[in-house]
Amino acid sequence: MIDGHHYLPRFLMRYVTFSFVAGNLMHALFGAVLIAALGKAVAEAFGNLRFLVLALAVPVVAAFVFGLVTAQDQLGWLFGAMPMAFALVGGFTWLKVHEAGADRARRLRAFGLIAMLLLARLAFGLLAEGGPAWLAEFAAFALAYGASALVLGPGSWQRTRARLRG
Repeated sequence: MIDGHHYLPRFLMRYVTFSFVAGNLMHALFGAVLIAALGKAVAEAFGNLRFLVLALAVPVVAAFVFGLVTAQDQLGWLFGAMPMAFALVGGFTWLKVHEAGADRARRLRAFGLIAMLLLARLAFGLLAEGGPAWLAEFAAFALAYGASALVLGPGSWQRTRARLRG
């Protein structure tokens, strides 16, 4: 699309809809459980609008990153709810780090969930699938954590503005 400058709406729509397409029933159920569990915690802390931005916009940007990285090799399709779930993990991790304050041990423990998920994802990828979807999942986590720290998390925008002002 980028090389040919062909940005057809039906192709661009895939960036929005891929999170709602599952490969099989287990894939759909696992994604739904993660999104429901993490979504509740993140939505309560962030509020509805910021939660929707985190859950819907971050996977779109992560899919764009996935497309940029894999476009030349055409390594496979991106589908499923896992980038959305990893975006919520990013927001949840930021919440836990923020709650930990200056306690370094608690701040490091906050990254335990993402470490466990990435290890499980790596093991599953090696055993069951060989595609590069993990790129979008990791990008979703990193983008969500960054967006939470800068603008989406409770009080983040005010802290960011105060730092920029000096």
